[in-house]
Amino acid sequence: MLRGYYNAVQGMLVKQRELDTIGNNVANVNTAGYRKQEAVLNTFKQELILVQGRRRYSGTTQQTYVQDNHTGLENGTLDFTESKFDVGIFGNVYFNVRTPGDATWAPDFEEEREAATAGRDIYGINRDDIIDDPNYVGGWNVADDVGYQNTQGEVLLTRNGQFELDGEGYLAMNDGAGKVMRVQSEAGDIYIGTHDFAIDPDGTIRRDGRPDANNDEVIGRLALTYIPPDAPMGEVQRIGNNLLRYTGGAQMPADERFDIVQGAFERSNVDMNKEMSQVMEVQRAYEANSKVLMQLDAINKIASTIASMTG
Repeated sequence: MLRGYYNAVQGMLVKQRELDTIGNNVANVNTAGYRKQEAVLNTFKQELILVQGRRRYSGTTQQTYVQDNHTGLENGTLDFTESKFDVGIFGNVYFNVRTPGDATWAPDFEEEREAATAGRDIYGINRDDIIDDPNYVGGWNVADDVGYQNTQGEVLLTRNGQFELDGEGYLAMNDGAGKVMRVQSEAGDIYIGTHDFAIDPDGTIRRDGRPDANNDEVIGRLALTYIPPDAPMGEVQRIGNNLLRYTGGAQMPADERFDIVQGAFERSNVDMNKEMSQVMEVQRAYEANSKVLMQLDAINKIASTIASMTG
């Protein structure tokens, strides 16, 4: 009887996780660069012992659980907008974007950290002045015994090509949650400033952008990371709604082809027809497990009543 309870409840939990995954896909169908998620199921066998201390097992039951979510890497469709800040990709490469760095204190500077926390000046230098001083960005001034440092952010991958300029004129991307990340070239941040720009199919960024100009200044080339479309589940980690972290390190094949398309951005790769079909299938399975659980509960009540009457 209890074995039936466990199986029914486990089935409901698994289907609820699947419904949550599908619901997240549907909610992000219009999120640029979103990669769909699929619940990956696994099973394990469990030996049952009904009586404590019994030497022989009473049987084996197989349990199903959601092991992880798999990120689908299929290309989404491009939405052509003719905006120079919208950039799409045909192929299996991804934009590189750098998250904002954190203002931190270096190790072994406890006295300075305590002074800053209390609002006191540090060796006659105000902490706010230190943070705003560009001389202290990217490290700490050992000669002045100042322990402030501005760490570099992490480089993540995305197919969201809805770019913009940040407050300093660098090409950037907004993750939709208020965090602005700078798009990376092969040499680092991409400074556009007030100039017009164009992006070639190979990712080369040119200032001015006139098709007939022969002296366009090359700003740089987009940093692009290759991820195999069949990359193992553990090598691709989703960060937020449209950012990825890739740990596989696969090299781009010599015959791999891609095109960068300026004036368009990539939509999510969610197939709404498939998602809605899965919703109905998973919902029916959830309801079936729920009905089995209610029936087992009714049988248990009847058994308890009979046992009390005969006891």
